[in-house]
Amino acid sequence: MRTESLLQLNKNKTLVSMRFFVLFIFSFLLVASSLFAENTARKHELDHEAFIKKITSSQDDYFDEIVERYNTYLQLHPSDINIYIEKCKFIELAQYDYYDEYNPNQNLYDTESAKLFKRFPKAPQVLVYKIESLWGDDLAEALEDAEKIIKKDNRKWSDEQVGSVYSKIAYQHYNNKEFNQAYTYAKKTIRYDKEYKGTIDYARILLEVGKDTELIQVLSLNNDTSSNAWQLGQKAELLLGLDQFDKALEIYELINIIDSSYSNNKELAVIMNNLGKHNEARFYLLKDTTASLWNKSVPALSLFQHDLKYHSADTALASYNSYRDLG
Repeated sequence: MRTESLLQLNKNKTLVSMRFFVLFIFSFLLVASSLFAENTARKHELDHEAFIKKITSSQDDYFDEIVERYNTYLQLHPSDINIYIEKCKFIELAQYDYYDEYNPNQNLYDTESAKLFKRFPKAPQVLVYKIESLWGDDLAEALEDAEKIIKKDNRKWSDEQVGSVYSKIAYQHYNNKEFNQAYTYAKKTIRYDKEYKGTIDYARILLEVGKDTELIQVLSLNNDTSSNAWQLGQKAELLLGLDQFDKALEIYELINIIDSSYSNNKELAVIMNNLGKHNEARFYLLKDTTASLWNKSVPALSLFQHDLKYHSADTALASYNSYRDLG
């Protein structure tokens, strides 16, 4: 009996220990998850994008409240450059009317951004943000200043920030039709930003400087279902200009997966005709005639011209009659 009692006692102690251990682990995980959630909340507490999702143009009180939250934080943390930038982005975008291209808070934005640029004139993140908000002669001057600072000492600059400056200088040269200079800065950009090599901006520069072999390679980069449909469409157009019909077709197939509204039926017809697939080409031309909501005569004429060249007399006559019926 004594032995059985001792065994039962030990069993009870083991159960108590196990329960205590489980309770300890549960409490630890609860505290850890709470701390993680709290840190995450703090990290995104002053994120301008999060605020913008909650605001509409009629919520002036909420706008003022958020600006005051930024002000309160910056009074306690006057050297937090990133939050100064977040504040400016919020003022710039929160109530922006994209239809009329108008910011009702433009005066406040001009004041706050001017303070930011004056207070931290050489901070890399400020210079990059400043460049993104300028155009014309002001942009050219800001890019020149940023490049001088980078050449003098770029230790405080991240690769992403340097790449951003050089890519904008390349784009500026491209717009000014200074294509060789654009190519030089595009190459500089790639040293700091490998992703730039797959962009449509770089592809257009290569086209202008006659680097067709490299251009075809570039147009084949970063083409998957996570890519931007508009940018893929631009690549497909460039490939058509280089008579790379197979590669252009591959990109259009991806575009159709991502967003079929970006597909260009006329260009697909050109591709199919050049690949000798005239029935498939006719399918896209016919699709274009039904998709057009205005000026239907243009796609109808293209269909008739196609049928006249590749199909029977009866088919051509039918498409001609459809074209004629449009007046």
